[in-house]
Amino acid sequence: MLIALIERQGYHAIHVSKPALDLSGIRRPARSNDIDIGFLIVTEVKDPVDQAKSAKRISELLFDLSNRTGIVTGGAGTLGKAVVPGLLASGANVVIADCDMDAASKLTAALAPVYGDRVIAVSCDVADVESVQKMIKETVSRWGTINFVLNNAATAAQDPEVHYARFEDYSLAEWRRVMSTNLDGMFLVAQVVGRRMV
Repeated sequence: MLIALIERQGYHAIHVSKPALDLSGIRRPARSNDIDIGFLIVTEVKDPVDQAKSAKRISELLFDLSNRTGIVTGGAGTLGKAVVPGLLASGANVVIADCDMDAASKLTAALAPVYGDRVIAVSCDVADVESVQKMIKETVSRWGTINFVLNNAATAAQDPEVHYARFEDYSLAEWRRVMSTNLDGMFLVAQVVGRRMV
């Protein structure tokens, strides 16, 4: 609410949750109208190019994932393909964990020329505990640790008529197939990865 109020007054607000940031690289105008409110950085919007540069610098400070290792389940899917490059650009080592190994391998091959060996594809069926454990083992074998997981894998019925069936007509077998990935898979990955992270 505070950010919305500040932005209505012609300012750009960015919430900063990291204490003691080095903000020396952020360009500020000679006549600064910046206000520091706790961990909220507020900058007057005058030049959109300068604002974009400042926002980029703040983003780099907040989202530096150098020497961090993360797993993106469903990493070759619609959302995964959008998130993985951002994590790599922020410095992370990334495991593209997907049951579609062909798609995961293609994405890895596309990203490798830019990010080198910081991205790997690992076959994983999140609904299968042994497959999840194997994925964790490969990740730890490669980078020694796991710092974060994006529990993103999901599925739906391939046939639109089945997917959009009326509730009272929806097949229990299809429900269980979808939920084994969308619900059980989330639980299994969180549980197995959580044991490594605690």
